Amino acid sequence: MFIKQELAVSQPPILIYTTAVCPYCVAAKNLLKARGLGYNEMRVDSDPAARETMLARSAGRRTVPQIFIGARHVGGFDDLAAADRDGRLAAWLTEQGT
Repeated sequence: MFIKQELAVSQPPILIYTTAVCPYCVAAKNLLKARGLGYNEMRVDSDPAARETMLARSAGRRTVPQIFIGARHVGGFDDLAAADRDGRLAAWLTEQGT
């Protein structure tokens, strides 16, 4: 039980919905890696249930990537890059305890 709690606590709060051939997905992952941030990735091209979850969580947005920090919907790569530039990304991560 303790191990499961440790794993749950250590999970990155960032979730990215992606496809295999998406340059904006690669750019988003590279930005996060450059900042030393971990993330979980859900491939919507190979997992129909993940696509349905993405659509529900993102108010019907069909483009990828769709990025979430905790329950907060960041949007796509351009939104992530803008949040990184203006300091919102750091603030959101601080809110999540990262």
